[in-house]
This record gives sequence, C-alpha cells and structure tokens, in this order.
Amino acid sequence: IDEAERKIAFEASKSENVHLLMSLAGLDYFGALLLDTEIGDWSRFSDPYHLVSWVGMCPRVYQSGGSKHYGRMKKDSNRRVNWMLIQAALAAIKHDPKMAVLYERARRNHPHAIAVTHVARRMIIIAWCMMTRREKYRHVNEAMYRKKLRKMKSRCKDA
Repeated sequence: IDEAERKIAFEASKSENVHLLMSLAGLDYFGALLLDTEIGDWSRFSDPYHLVSWVGMCPRVYQSGGSKHYGRMKKDSNRRVNWMLIQAALAAIKHDPKMAVLYERARRNHPHAIAVTHVARRMIIIAWCMMTRREKYRHVNEAMYRKKLRKMKSRCKDA
C-alpha cells in the first residue's frame, strides 16, 4: 500500500492540474489526481453544467408538456468522481467557510446528504472554472495549501 501511495503521489506531483485542484479545500493529491485523470480534457465540456451532468450531480428531469418534475440523482454518471466529490465536500464543509455557508443554507431545507451534494456540485463547478481559467481557488487557505503540497512531496520522495 505504501508503494502504491508513493507512486500516486509521484504522478500527482508531476501534474500542474493537480497542483491547481489541490488549492480547493477538501481535495488532496489523491482526489485531485483522480478528478483530473477521470475528466481528462477539461475543455471538452462547453460549460460547467455539462460537467455537472457528466459527473451525475444533477437530478433527473421528467418533462411532459408544461409540467416538469425533478427526480433522484442521475445514475448514468461517473461513479468514482461522484464518490470522490462527496468525500471532498464533507472535508470542505469543515475547512472552507464559503462551503460551510453553502452547506448551512442548503441544510435549512434539505437533509444532510442532499446538502452535501449541493456543496459537491458547487465544487465541481468551481473546479471547471479553475481549470479553464488556469487559476487557483480564489478563497484558498494558503497555509493548508502549502501543507498539502508538502505532504505530497514527502510521500513521493522514495518513488
């Protein structure tokens, strides 16, 4: 397991995309590498909402005539990215005040699981904007970001 983690950290350290994504609270080198590897070319999505749909962070829409009904979350999506974003959202709620406010706002009207999904959806939208503009997260906690980079570099020393 240690050898696999070192190889993952080594691959992550070589990617500029991973460095950018790690500025987002909740994403470490493993999550950022998974996200970047699964998505591949970020520009293939014309806007962040196409990416949200591909990840499966949007509800199904049942529409007929003038009526529209929103159902459960899409099942035909990328399950690995979906799972990773939910885990990242749980961490981001604890460490990013902006994400905590979003969670609390959603929590007023929805149960915990749905509120976390709202945060995960916002995170993938922010990630798309970061990657297309090639900039770090605007509200990055610099101390935490440097700590994540140091952790990644220390894990890949032996690789």
